[in-house]
Amino acid sequence: MIEIRRKNTDKVIRTVEADTLAGVDFREDSLVDADLAGQDLSGALLQGADLSGCNLKGANLQGAMLQRAHLSHADLEGANLQSAYLIGAHFEKANLNGVELHAAKLGSDSLGGAAVLADCSLRSAHVTACDMRYVDLHGADLRDVDLCRTELSDANLAGADMANAYLGSAVLLSSDLHSAILTNAYLCNARLNGAVLIGANLDGALMGGDDCMPVTLTLANLTNASLVGAKLRGAIIRDAVLRNAKLMDADLSECILDGSMLRHADVTNTNFADVDLFYTDCTFANFSKARNAVVPDWKKNVR
Repeated sequence: MIEIRRKNTDKVIRTVEADTLAGVDFREDSLVDADLAGQDLSGALLQGADLSGCNLKGANLQGAMLQRAHLSHADLEGANLQSAYLIGAHFEKANLNGVELHAAKLGSDSLGGAAVLADCSLRSAHVTACDMRYVDLHGADLRDVDLCRTELSDANLAGADMANAYLGSAVLLSSDLHSAILTNAYLCNARLNGAVLIGANLDGALMGGDDCMPVTLTLANLTNASLVGAKLRGAIIRDAVLRNAKLMDADLSECILDGSMLRHADVTNTNFADVDLFYTDCTFANFSKARNAVVPDWKKNVR
C-alpha cells in the first residue's frame, strides 16, 4: 500500500492499494501539493489531473499520459519524462531543471493545443528529438538545455534565456525568438526559416551551415557570432550589430543590412550579391575579400 501525502505535512490525501504507482489511473483527479518525489509513475494515466505545486523531484514519468494536466509551480527537477505525452499540459513557473524529455510529445498541429511552459525553468534539461510545435516557452529559462533535433516550429520563445543552449539540427521554422538570449548558443544546421529574432542577443553564437532563409534579425546583437557558411539569403538584418562576427563563406545575398554594423567582421568569401551596403557600417571589414560586394567609393577608404 502506498500513502500519498501532502508535501511538508503528514496529511494523507490518497491511498493506493499497490506496491507501485506505475500505470496508476489518476485521470481528472486533484493531487495539488502532493509529495510524489522519487515515485515510479511510468505509464501513469494523468490526463486532466491537477498536479499544481506537486513535488515530483526525481520521479519516473516515462511514457506517462499527461495531456491537459496542470503542473504549474510543480517541482520536477531531475524527473524522467521520456516519451511522455504532454500535449496541452500547463507547466507555468514549474521547475524542470535537469529533466529528461527525450522523444516527449508536447507540440500540436495548431496554436492552442500545445503545452504551456511559460516562465518555467528547464536549465540543463535534455529535450532532444521532442515535438514542441506551437509550445509556449516565452520567458523560460533554457540555459544549457540540449534541444538537439527538437521540432520547435511556430514555438513562442520570446524573451527566453537560451544562453549556451545546444540547438544543433533543431527545427525552428517561423518560431518567435524576439528578445531571446542566445549568447554562445550552438545553432549549427538548425532550420530557422521564417524565424523572428528581432532584438535577440546572439553574442558568441555558432550558426555555421544553418538554413536560415528568410529570417528576421532586426536589432539583433550578433557581436562575435560565428556565421561561417550560414545561409542567410534574403534575411532582414536591419540595425543589427555584427561587430567582429565571423561571416566567412556565408551567403548574405539579397539581405537587407540597412543601419547594421559590420565593424571588424570577417567577410572572407562572403556572398553579398544584390546587397545595398550604402547604409551599412563597414568600418575595418575587408570587403576586398568578399564576393559580389558593391561598397560605395566613399566607404572604401574608411578602415
